[in-house]
Amino acid sequence: MKQPYLVARLGGPDPLDYISMYANPGDENRGIPPHWHYISYGLSDLHGDGRVHDHNFRCNTNEGPSGFGFELTFRLKRESGETNPPTWPATLMQALARYVFQTENILYSGDHVPWHMPLDGSESRIQHMLMAEDAQLLPITTPFGVVNFVQIIGVCEEELRAAQHWNGPGVIELIRSQGCAGGPWLITDMRRGETIFEVEPHLQDQVEQGIETEGSNLSGVNSRCSWEEPGENGDDYYNEDMKDNRTVDERRNSNEIDRPRISDFESEQIKATLQKGLQFPRRDSREFEYDNTRRKQSFDSIGSSEGPTELLRTRTLDFVHLKFNLEAGSLLPLALKGRLRHGRHFTFMSALNDTAVTLVSTSVNGSIADENHPFAAHGPWLQVLLTDDFIEEMIVDTEELVHPDEIMCPKTYSWPERRLMITILPDEANFSQIKKMTSPPQYLILVLCAVAGRTHLQETGCSGNGKIIKENQLSVCKGSWSGHISNSSHLCAPGWGVCSHKEQHLLSLIHWKQATAIRGCYAINAAQDGGRCRECRDTMDTDDLAGIGKDCPHRNVGQTSCIRGGRIDASCCVDAYFHTACHQTSDITGVVCCKVKGQKPQILVRPREKLVESESNIFLLSCQSSGFPPPTIHWYRNGRQITATGKGRVSIISTGDLLFTLPKKSDTGLYSCEVVNEHGMDMASTKVVIKGSYSGCRDGSTEGFADHKDVHACKGKWEGHVKKGRSLCQRGWRVCSPRDQASLRYISWIDIFDLQGCYAYDAENTRGKCKRCTSGKMAGVGRQCDRMRHSKSSCLASGRMDVFKSKDNNNGCSYKEGVTTGVLCCRKKGHKQVDNQKTAVCAAKCENGGTCIKPNVCECPPGYKGATCHIAICEGGCGPFATCVKPGRCRCKKGYVGKKCRKKVKHECLRYCMKSCPSGNCTCPKYGKSCEKVLWTHRNRLKS
Repeated sequence: MKQPYLVARLGGPDPLDYISMYANPGDENRGIPPHWHYISYGLSDLHGDGRVHDHNFRCNTNEGPSGFGFELTFRLKRESGETNPPTWPATLMQALARYVFQTENILYSGDHVPWHMPLDGSESRIQHMLMAEDAQLLPITTPFGVVNFVQIIGVCEEELRAAQHWNGPGVIELIRSQGCAGGPWLITDMRRGETIFEVEPHLQDQVEQGIETEGSNLSGVNSRCSWEEPGENGDDYYNEDMKDNRTVDERRNSNEIDRPRISDFESEQIKATLQKGLQFPRRDSREFEYDNTRRKQSFDSIGSSEGPTELLRTRTLDFVHLKFNLEAGSLLPLALKGRLRHGRHFTFMSALNDTAVTLVSTSVNGSIADENHPFAAHGPWLQVLLTDDFIEEMIVDTEELVHPDEIMCPKTYSWPERRLMITILPDEANFSQIKKMTSPPQYLILVLCAVAGRTHLQETGCSGNGKIIKENQLSVCKGSWSGHISNSSHLCAPGWGVCSHKEQHLLSLIHWKQATAIRGCYAINAAQDGGRCRECRDTMDTDDLAGIGKDCPHRNVGQTSCIRGGRIDASCCVDAYFHTACHQTSDITGVVCCKVKGQKPQILVRPREKLVESESNIFLLSCQSSGFPPPTIHWYRNGRQITATGKGRVSIISTGDLLFTLPKKSDTGLYSCEVVNEHGMDMASTKVVIKGSYSGCRDGSTEGFADHKDVHACKGKWEGHVKKGRSLCQRGWRVCSPRDQASLRYISWIDIFDLQGCYAYDAENTRGKCKRCTSGKMAGVGRQCDRMRHSKSSCLASGRMDVFKSKDNNNGCSYKEGVTTGVLCCRKKGHKQVDNQKTAVCAAKCENGGTCIKPNVCECPPGYKGATCHIAICEGGCGPFATCVKPGRCRCKKGYVGKKCRKKVKHECLRYCMKSCPSGNCTCPKYGKSCEKVLWTHRNRLKS
């Protein structure tokens, strides 16, 4: 079947023309279950006339990609008795396609997509996606180009994390090896309750080994981090032998400590650069080695810039003190082993401000630090270059960070001879209070000059040096960047961007004579291989980086390209082979910037119409949007704007998302997200319903274990034996005892240490056995209980915890002021949870397991229907001579037999019938068709 949509080209919201859904029978012999197979149509070029995909530069050839070059597929395990395919995968594929159309980011095999919610909107653990090549559908060549088929695989949180820390293709192969997780055809099972690492623990060892030998694809994280030069704020972190003999005043006068304050304008430019990071062009799902001989010293080139960019020059530091919270510090071994050891980089981005710390190895191309100056800063962005021997030394010294639970913070690692110090702080440390560098009065004039010159900078289209070259639409801008040319947008002024193949209508305004008259060589984010103007990528047929300028190394008059009258390449030929395609070379002076048209904001992923959560949950409402200038996000509740940032149960976080922290029922309402810029607005709403959490305590509150279904901690006093503490428990609950051991074993030590106080229950731990409390060894849970032993056996799954110390036997099994906080209540077996909210009432009882969901409305289980679920359903029906008595079971009506109840029963006269039965028919109509009415009468006569 095909699911049609109102596509975007016709004014609708959906980018895909349609999605086909097939019933695949699978292959039982190969362990491939029956499943639904979904295939998209619309990411590739279906028409070839330019109405959806740009077809102007294909030159009537089918060698290149068709449209985006791929279509999406998805395989969903088919449930027993399922006759129609679920439609939610189609909605998911439309959302992914919308992302591709809006960002033009192509999905490749090995990519991962964090989704952070069940793919089908249920309670499933399948909440993220990996991309792989479809197991059946091979690439095809159409009249409009080549199409690959990229299959979506639903994965759990732990499997996504493994793909991020190691790589996508490696984890996909592990999933392929497990039939329960996907099997050879990578079929998604939304009912899967275990990860591949829970089914086969040794697979986790394979992931760790892969990180060790192949490296990690995780290039950075958002974290809490900061950096500073020791001594700049009056703090003395290093030993005397690490300092030079000059005074602080002398060093200040030599311009080594204090620097000019960066204005808000330059700060925004740096922030944009930090958001890009050290990015590299997409590779075929694998990392690459860098060529040291082609490594560019951006440190030197930036230092030689002129004019107002003097404020943004890279500066070197003598020594550096890095600070990370414990969560970020625990990733330091992964960064060293999985990234830097393999010649890559790793970035810690601050979640609180624009600070960033990038660790780079000596093989990384485009870094602003080098071996002679290992610490280089560009505004709040610090790069730390680590040599190979120093990386190995740090791996040994920081190995303990792999087990963060065992670290006592603060923890400081110091390498005096390397002039580096790293401090690991507790996660709750207040990084926002860390002091920032201040500017001395003598630099204030420079800052004011830079701010005053802002208008001039914007008029040139450049953030630094540059000039307009065409009708206030095109500029050439000097400067350097790291990695792919797409990272060079900081060289353009706000409202401008690096010209690419998408702006060929502007680039075609540049003619050959003008292009060759410009001094220098300015790159364009486009490839001109084969005379076409396409996206510049790290492949052998798209690595000829376009450019203009008399100093570009390759100029050919008359050839077709992105400009008119000839072809100019800023770099070319074998850059993809050396993994430096689309990067800056020594010949390149800067980039060509184009005036960017404004774009109306649009919310990328629409939220669900209704979201139901409980009071004990923490969750986010996301509002990801696109638009230029970047839109401002506003949140509303029932029409009133939400202004809380970081405080209260409902607050707006720095990403613009709405965070709910342990909300209450009163927070139920209609929440709307509004994104606005000067070109328009977009809005989306969702109804949030907060359900009251059920409590096992008499007073309706729960001091602890609110997430546990059958065990709650209830605060209060009682008189006598601990079992009398049931007065603190809700109806249907009792004080926990050995007969509730199955529920008690779900309590972990993490739960116990999160529970303030000490809560007793009717048990004692005697010689490793769990018995009722009769002496002074009363069992309890809570971080204030007097005796804890992790290695002993008890009623808990592991460890032993007693309310009183062993010397306090006189306390017995009763309440003691200052020691016992309350009791532990357990749900009685067979007692169903009663929701504190009003429940629906049905006048007629719902039969056969039906549930009353609304007043006089029953929700029937599979196999039943009717107002009270009293009618059984037999698939295909039972025919006119039978009745459906149970799901799938028919009973013949009286007088009919046979498999389909179509055969009439031949009547036989009963034994005691006094009449004859000629031709097989009884002749006793007064006594029933078979004389059954006179059976007992005639039988009695015979006996008498």
